Amino acid sequence: MPTYFFDTVEGAVLFHDDEGIELPGSDEAEAMARHALADLAKEKLLENNLEPLIIEVRDREDGPLARYVLTPKRTALNGT
Repeated sequence: MPTYFFDTVEGAVLFHDDEGIELPGSDEAEAMARHALADLAKEKLLENNLEPLIIEVRDREDGPLARYVLTPKRTALNGT
């Protein structure tokens, strides 16, 4: 099975995945990235952290495969 890596950016901080995980294919790797981004977003929003979040999926042979980006935004309503 191929090894996939999940590099994460939280605001200006890059976390480079040096270990990776073996998965059957890129579809499973991208699904894992989406779930990880959702979990990370929940954690950061509960901390009132609105910095952009990025997870980039790459493999050992082909390099970057997909990038998922989430930019939380608060919009004040009625002056609040």
